[in-house]
This record gives sequence, C-alpha cells and structure tokens, in this order.
Amino acid sequence: MKKSILLLALSSGMLSAVAQTPDWIRVWKSNAGFAEKQKAFEEYWGTRNPLHSKGSGIKQYKRWEWFTQNRLAEDGSYVKPEVLLNALAAHRGMPQSKSINSVWKNIGPLTAPSGVSNTKGIGRINAVAFHPTDSNTIYAAAPSGGLWISHNGGQNWESNFDFLNSIGTSDIVINPLNPQTIYVASGDRDAGDSYSMGVLRSTDGGTTWNPTGLSFGQFSGSTVTRLLMNPQDTSMLYAATTSGISKSTDAGATWTPLLNVSVEDMEFVPGHYHKLYAVTDNDIRFSSDAGASWTIINNGFPTVTGRMKLAVTPADSMYAYVVMANGSSYGATIRTTDQGQSWTQMHNFPNLLGYDADGLDNGGQAWYDLDIAVSNTDPNFLIVGGINIWRSTNGGSTFQIIGHWTGAAATPYVHADIHHLAFHPITNRMWTGCDGGVFEYRPETQIWLLYSNDMAVTQFYRLSTSNLNPNLVVSGAQDNGSKVMRPTGWMHGTGGDGMEAMTHPTDADILYTTYQFGSLNRSDDGGFSFVNLGSPVTGPWVTPYTLVPQSPDLMYGGFDKVYQSADGGFAWTEVSPVFEASADINCISVCDNSMSVVYASSPRRVYISEDFGNNWTNITAGLPVTSPGSAVRVSYIAVDDWNPKIVYVTLSGYSAANKVFKSENGGQTWQNITLNLPNVSVNCIETERSAENGLFIGTDLGVYFTDKTMSQWEVYGDSLPNVSVTELEIAPAFARLRASTYGRGIWEIPVQNTIINTDPYIGLEPGEAAGISVNLFPNPASESVTLYSDQLLPATEISIYGIDGKKVYTQKVSNIKNHTLDVSGWRAGLYTVEILSGKHKTSKKLVVK
Repeated sequence: MKKSILLLALSSGMLSAVAQTPDWIRVWKSNAGFAEKQKAFEEYWGTRNPLHSKGSGIKQYKRWEWFTQNRLAEDGSYVKPEVLLNALAAHRGMPQSKSINSVWKNIGPLTAPSGVSNTKGIGRINAVAFHPTDSNTIYAAAPSGGLWISHNGGQNWESNFDFLNSIGTSDIVINPLNPQTIYVASGDRDAGDSYSMGVLRSTDGGTTWNPTGLSFGQFSGSTVTRLLMNPQDTSMLYAATTSGISKSTDAGATWTPLLNVSVEDMEFVPGHYHKLYAVTDNDIRFSSDAGASWTIINNGFPTVTGRMKLAVTPADSMYAYVVMANGSSYGATIRTTDQGQSWTQMHNFPNLLGYDADGLDNGGQAWYDLDIAVSNTDPNFLIVGGINIWRSTNGGSTFQIIGHWTGAAATPYVHADIHHLAFHPITNRMWTGCDGGVFEYRPETQIWLLYSNDMAVTQFYRLSTSNLNPNLVVSGAQDNGSKVMRPTGWMHGTGGDGMEAMTHPTDADILYTTYQFGSLNRSDDGGFSFVNLGSPVTGPWVTPYTLVPQSPDLMYGGFDKVYQSADGGFAWTEVSPVFEASADINCISVCDNSMSVVYASSPRRVYISEDFGNNWTNITAGLPVTSPGSAVRVSYIAVDDWNPKIVYVTLSGYSAANKVFKSENGGQTWQNITLNLPNVSVNCIETERSAENGLFIGTDLGVYFTDKTMSQWEVYGDSLPNVSVTELEIAPAFARLRASTYGRGIWEIPVQNTIINTDPYIGLEPGEAAGISVNLFPNPASESVTLYSDQLLPATEISIYGIDGKKVYTQKVSNIKNHTLDVSGWRAGLYTVEILSGKHKTSKKLVVK
C-alpha cells in the first residue's frame, strides 16, 4: 500500500510539495536563540552567494538580523520581558524637557507618495479585519506601527496604539455581537520587527487597550500567529502561537494551553465552532472537541515541511483549502470536501508564489509572504497570495494572476509580498494586507485600490534633511523604496528597500539614496530621477555613507573597509584596513568644520583618521564593546559641529550602564555620559550647533536630550509614538530636529538653542558673527580662477588642498576684494580652497578641468 501511494505521488507531481524548507529558515522561524539562528544562516550560505538568490529569504533575514542584533541582552540572549518593562517604566518616570513648543509632529508620508504607479506603497500591513455590520469600518494591523481603524471604507485612517508597551500587531478579531470589543495579536508574526506582548483587548472600539491573560511575560519570545473567536460564544477565544495553541473561555482573562507545537494558522469549521483545523510546518491537524484533542489528518498525503496557510468558507462548511510551500517556493494547493477526512491536490503548476506573471519562475518566499482565502458565497472561488495574487474560479484546478508586484503583462498592480487575504463579509470584495499597505480589488475596473490616507506606518532606516530647503527630506524605507519630501509633498524616489540617504549641503538638486547592501543612487534634479552608481563591493544590510560638508564631492562609504570617493560617488578607492575580520563597517562620521578627520566603526571597533583616510588609529580602548561574548555594539558615531576632536559614540543592546560615551581628545580617552538613561538600545545621536553643545539621542522608546548645563538626560518633546527612532538630523538653518522611525514615518520638532546659520560650513565658533563670503569664478576652471568678495578682506591667508589632503598652494594677501590664481598647470580634479581672514574662515570647492 505504501508503495502505491508513493507511485501515485510521483505520477501526479505531489512530491513537489514535500521539498524541505532550508534548515536555516526552520531554525530562524523557531524559538532558537539569536546566535543559533545566525550560525544556521552562515553555515547554509557559507558556500553560496546569497545576493544572487532572489526570493531565497536573504532580504528578510538580514532585516531581522539588523534589527535584532542591536537589541540583545549583554550576554547575547534575547532580552527578558521584565527588562523591557522596567525600561519603559523608567522612561515614563524621566524628566520632561521644558522646551517651548516641544511637540512632535508627523510629517509623513501620510499617504502613498506620488511617482511611478507600479511602486505605490505606504508600509507593511500584516492583517485586515472588518466590522460585522458596518461595511465602512475596517481595521489594519501594522508590524511596528500599531492598529489602524477606518470608518469610511479605507479613505482615512486613525490609530490609538502609539503609547502601548509595544505597538506591533499581527492579527485582529472583532466581537460580532459587540463590535466595540476588539482583540489584537501584538508583535510581528512575519518578520520579527516588534516584540509580542501576547493578546490585547479593547472594549471601547480601539480607543484604549489592556493586556489579557495571554501576556508578554507569560509567553516571552513567542509570537501570536492567529486569533479566533467563537461567534456563538464570544467569551471563547483561541490563540495560535509559535509555542502552541491556547484557549480562553472567559474573554481572555485566563488561557489554557491545548497544543505545544508551533502553529502557523488555524480556522474554525464554519457553523461548527467546536471543530478546528490547524497547520504546523509539518502537518495538518483537526479537533472535533473544541481543541481538547488533536488528530493529524494528512491522510496519506506526503508529509510537508514548508509553510502552510488555511482557508474555509461559510458557503460550504465541508470545504477547506491549504496552500503549501515547497521550501520557499510553491508546493501545491490542496482541498478537502469532507472536513479533512481526505485531501485532494488541486494544483501545483505554475508557481503561484514567485515573481513572474506567468508563474514559470521557481522563486518565492513563502515563509514570509503567504496566504489563501475563499469567497463567502462560492466555495470554488479562491485567491492565493505570495509575491503576487492569483485567482481560481474552479476550486483551484486552474489559476489566473490578478495582481502583480510591477504590473507586468498588463496585470493590475498590487504591491509585492502578500501577508493577508480576505473577502469582506458584507460586500464579498477581495482585500489584502501587503508590504505596501491595504488594497481592495475592484472587479468592475479590474484594479487594486490602495487605501493609505493618514496611515503613517512606513518603516524608515535613515533620513537626510536639507539645510537649503526646509521642505526637502530624503529617506530610505523598508519594502517601499526611498522617498523624497519636497514643498509639493512626498514623492517616490527609488524602489526596492531604501537605506542610507544624503542631501548635498550646497546644491539642493543633488540627492543620494541607497539599496540594501550599499548600491548607491544619485539624483541631479532634486529627486525626480535617479541614476544607479552601484557600489565598489557588497556592503552590510544598511551600508553607511557620508558626505564631507566642506567638500561634498568627497564621500566615504562603509563596506568591509572604508572606501572613499572624490567625485560624488562615481568612483571609489579603499582607504582603510579591515577593522574586524567578521564584521563590516557600520558607522562613519565627519565634522562639519574639518575636511581631514574621519571616524568609522565596525560593531566592536572604533577608528579615527586625521588625514583623509590615509592612516587610521584604533581608539576603541575605553569603550565596553570588546569583551568576549558581549553583545554590546557600536550603533552610531557623531562628531561635534565645531571641534573634530569631540566625538560621541552610542551603544546598542541592554547593558544598563553603557549607552553613550564622549571623547574630547579624538578618542584617546572616553567619558561615560549614560547618566540616567533607561536600559534601552540607543540607535543614533545628533549634535546641536549651540553654545550649550546640545545632544539628542534616538532610542526604541523615544528621543532624549542633554547639554553641558545639565546633569541628566530628559525626554525631548511630547506625542512621539513608542517606536524605534532610527536616525536624527537637525537642519541648522531652520532649527528643526527630524527623526526617522521604524514603523511610524518621519517626525519633526523645533529645537530651541541651535545657532541658525544658512552657511553652516564656514567654521564659526559659538557666538561669532556670520563669516566672510567668498566666491570663485569661473568654476570649473582650466586657465585661471578668481576669488572675489563683496567686502574688503584684511590680512588673509589662502590655502588650497588636493583631494588627498595635501596643500598645493598657499598665499598671504592683505586688503583685497579679489585674487586671481593661475591653475593652467594643475592636475584636473577636485580641490578645496580655504580662506582665513582674521577669526573667520570659509572654504569652497574648486574643480580644475
């Protein structure tokens, strides 16, 4: 009998559904420790090239690794729930800054930015739910941006989730008898972008929230994957988690474990709420006694080891569908018409989970994006989502693509990576939550409509705010490319995953964005178009870049070593040694007032170069990042605006006494200025150009401020959500501090002490008047160049430096308004002209042709 089953499987292609998920993915999706997951990944990919493996899961793993490695306990373990709760309590007890108008304002994007139609998106949505009687009330769960509610069919959204302990969400249940009662699965089911606190409940329509008995501390390290409520007895709830299934019979007050294996999905048999299906990574299970016991119901079907998702329909309670992964790609769609007593494979080709509109590729990332749904009125009408969306009208025998991630082959556009599919219980229209937001399918026009107004859920890695235009910001976002804010609003810049971003200090038309692993893009028209410049080598997930403000064609990038470009990013040369054999460069910083000094770090090493990167000195001694086994890492470097010897380093992780360090001598010695900060990961730091030397730091709990007149840190501003702040930047000309967040968009707040200066790179000391103004003409020059000023310059020294930092010209002059130099014999390239007149100094870039 076993032999005949095997032959049948071979003849029908059913073995395609049993290919094993790679070990590293299984370990990663388990409750294993961080080091174990990292080891499994490195062992699998040690002899392979992950960057050439589209759909392999590399992107999602690297995102998770980037986020998680900076949020570990000091010994490398996952941080314990009580540590997080204590940090939150400490944060709420911190003194509040008394700055005037200290209220944070979200500046967007508040809707999907304009741009190419096949790139529209606002941010990832894990789940969509519907009010049982009001077709206009819709709910959406964001992985690190909270629960959102629309009362007008998705036209506008609002959230009251911003100040909970963790604002990530993965699933939603609405009480059909009392829709004011809502349950939410906290945390991020599909990528681990936020911690889970278990199940939360609101009894006032989402205005306020409270924990249930299935709490964060009770299930530390677990994630809730699915929530169910018995519609006939709404006090009965089921929660599928990565630790098993739990049940409550008292509206969530207490929970009883029912099954102790990781469960991916779970559904009732419609109309028979004592019967449930559940799927793990290995089998399909069935309970006919309200979860008290479970039976494996593979019924001769080959055992699977890929991810599976379930769908049922009220149109026929005998029907259920399962979409199965084959590793990361498509395995099969199977169906039962007898409540699981037997299963039939309906489909296994073409590939429903890959990239291509014809399904002929073998790609997919089913462990991350996978779902299936069946119509409420027709048991043979179903949709399957992976990267794209496919529809079947004959019970899964054949499928047609109805949504493609680029709109290829005249297919309607829907953003890539489908996390949830649902048919509206009243309208029966198809809805999806995906990496781009909430979409609804309109069959009359055959298009997917994106509903994103006011839904600020973008996960930003980095931002750059212009000092030339108060309304110019460029920023890099997970899943939704790089965005550009202009006076007319937000627009799409570049696609893919956006990372590092830069604005040119003297030319508002020059902007830079990056993709993951460091590929650099440049715009010379203010962000309306970009050219990809590539990268010298492969970099880390978020590859650091920086411009030298006094000579902005001089750039540095962090890869396995520090690289330098002298021509605005077109050509690169390595200029540093390897800092750590097993780690890339993760931070680079320069001083606004110095061209030659550069700081750079890997996670456990900090170096300085004082000669344009030609020589490097290890200045790690005194920083608590080198202890064997310690998970404390350098997370950011900032240099004082005036003095290149003053430098600050922030540390990630949960080492209570080690958050922020300062050096006043270029790293020869370090001072711990952690002071009263709560034990939370510090992600970034920004220096304020002020007489008081103000400092701002961004953490997972908010933004803190201190200066040289203070003996402690204070919470800076009100109304910033409880979300990870990934980067801070001040535009000195406009006295605004801007923050990129990983889940709630970009925020800004006034800063009170910044010395406002529209030319921030002239080397003024605090309290000095604005400096001298000098221009060069012609520039570029080939024969001669004239330096001219609108004021008479007293004793003045002119110095010119090549791109290598070596002085090529010096001249002292007195009482002049202009001075002409012969450059006819000079080598073509970029030079920096420094003019020192009295106490004032300015610099200009000069291009010799």
